[in-house]
Amino acid sequence: MEVDAAAFMLACTSTFGRSVAILESALLLSLAAHFSRGRLSAYLATASFILLAAAFASSGHAASAEPRWLSSTAVAIHILGISFWLGALVPLLGLLKSGDASHAALRRFSRAIAFAIAALLFSGAYLSWLQLGSFEALWTTEYGTIYAGKMALVLTALALGLLNRYVFTPRIISGDERATVRMRVSVFAEMALMALVLAAVSLWRFTPPPRALDLAAPVQTQAHVHTVEAMADLEFNTTADLRMTAEHLLVGQRIRPTRRAGSHCDLCGKRRAGRAIQGSHHAFF
Repeated sequence: MEVDAAAFMLACTSTFGRSVAILESALLLSLAAHFSRGRLSAYLATASFILLAAAFASSGHAASAEPRWLSSTAVAIHILGISFWLGALVPLLGLLKSGDASHAALRRFSRAIAFAIAALLFSGAYLSWLQLGSFEALWTTEYGTIYAGKMALVLTALALGLLNRYVFTPRIISGDERATVRMRVSVFAEMALMALVLAAVSLWRFTPPPRALDLAAPVQTQAHVHTVEAMADLEFNTTADLRMTAEHLLVGQRIRPTRRAGSHCDLCGKRRAGRAIQGSHHAFF
């Protein structure tokens, strides 16, 4: 299979290409952290964590919304929060099997996860408002339907997390072995729910958010120009992909169309007084 060099370079320099490159770097750092020990492992894991957030913040519908700095920051914080939550579940299961030695770690986890969930919820609320735009979008768009299903799963997982933190964790620390078994089941169910959340989010690949649909809606603009020598009626239809269709009606004694950058004009020559010229242009920028 022959690969076009120009197309390959274009893909690599696009926002999606940069995101993929950053994700690959994050993956390599995480693998290096897994096989390292001590502080080096912690430094590599932290760098991988940051690159993961940067990858998602550098592309996508939400990250490209204005103001760009705020939307990109919200995406990065959201990814950091969800990554901390998901990434902690598997080690948490390991802690629950280690007996009394895990009590201190459980206390640290209980304190840290609260900050991660708070960051996740606040950034998620902003991104939801940004992408949906209105409550009606929840039931009038496919994106909103998927969002509603995703939030039902997330809220259920959060309820299990609250149960773990405020019910099972204190009982485990006090020596209740049955609470340990119940918390294992709860954490496993939490992991299954979050897997379903990721599956639901993947469906957004085929359903652009309402904000993007609004931007893609055609914009119509009309203009009327009337001088001593000629009169013109212009109508422009423009969409967010920078495609423009122009309809014109020109009336005058001597008509000499002017070419403009990025547009095509197929009118030329002279027409007698009182004659009208109609036509259309299609331009791509």
